[in-house]
Amino acid sequence: MVKIVFALAALSLALAATVRADEVQFNNGRAYKLWGSFFGESKLLWVWDSTPAEGKKQVDVAYFLGIGYGF
Repeated sequence: MVKIVFALAALSLALAATVRADEVQFNNGRAYKLWGSFFGESKLLWVWDSTPAEGKKQVDVAYFLGIGYGF
């Protein structure tokens, strides 16, 4: 049990969902240590729109990659 809790805490996973009447949005990301005080971050943003503008898709997906430095 302790190993499972530690593994989940080490992953630093985050999942957030926003729901409106005409839109559903999921924002999922992970931060991880690279070396020294540098860290990386990966995110996925998924948006579903029930009434998209003409000529637009109903589903949008965006990927984010970042590098940061902790002080």
